[in-house]
Amino acid sequence: MAADTILHNGTIWRGYNEGTCQAVAIWQGRILATGTDEAMLALRGPQTRVLDLGGQFATPGLNDNHLHLMPLGISMGWVDASPDAHLTLKSLQEALRKRAAERPEGGWVTARGYDQVKLDIERHPDRNELDEAVADLPVVLVRACGHVTLGNSKALELAGVDESTRVPFGGVIEKVNGRLTGLFAENAQGLLRDAPLRPTVEELVSAAERASKYLILKCIISCMDAAVGMAGGFAEVQAYHFAKHDGRLPVRVWQVLLGDPGRTSFVQQCYDAGLVSGVGDDMLRVGAVKIFLDGSAGRRTA
Repeated sequence: MAADTILHNGTIWRGYNEGTCQAVAIWQGRILATGTDEAMLALRGPQTRVLDLGGQFATPGLNDNHLHLMPLGISMGWVDASPDAHLTLKSLQEALRKRAAERPEGGWVTARGYDQVKLDIERHPDRNELDEAVADLPVVLVRACGHVTLGNSKALELAGVDESTRVPFGGVIEKVNGRLTGLFAENAQGLLRDAPLRPTVEELVSAAERASKYLILKCIISCMDAAVGMAGGFAEVQAYHFAKHDGRLPVRVWQVLLGDPGRTSFVQQCYDAGLVSGVGDDMLRVGAVKIFLDGSAGRRTA
């Protein structure tokens, strides 16, 4: 049997137990054999594509078993608030101020990645400090872990949050001496994050494409989206179909629907559309989206 493709003259990783080898032969998208250059080149046929790695390292494509592809793609366009970018509150404030200057009136300033432990102030920024950076536009700042979100006074105002707002079950709205600090944690984060207009289907398609290309650069070729609907509800399911149909989803995605009891669930909507399998009787159904399994699933419609 002749291989379709042979990679040789490299260091090819096969796994922790198998170690490395010099060459690999591939047939119909699957590993045919691994071993020495001599052994693999013996599987060459007249149509075999032979790639000389020139001593470089090669690895199988990896799978990320828990991420959020759409939010990742969306946040890649946000202000980078990570410790690599900003170690001081002053620097972070300046970055928010700069982004605000680029935003149209009424636009939201969004940022992600801060770690209060690594900031010079060694605590979460306070609402007043976000106001010092940007007062006339709403600011939302998400911690690196994604479990804490900060908002400035304008963001709280537009979200309709004040000292009398009921704290959602499983959430935290921080107050100090009866005053809102602007910190929202866990299930309370939706009060701020859901306040801006939800992204359009086309914006979600672009987000999926942007995040997928980033994963490819990290040798990640497949992933599990652990909460489809987090950023755009049912529009995310539509966006996945369109991205696949239009060749803008270069990674394989296994999808799990968001069934958070604190949000309006769209699982029933997916079930009615014939996109969910393996659901139970509970309304908090979380099933695998039956997507891209046939030609009609990915067909664009007006």
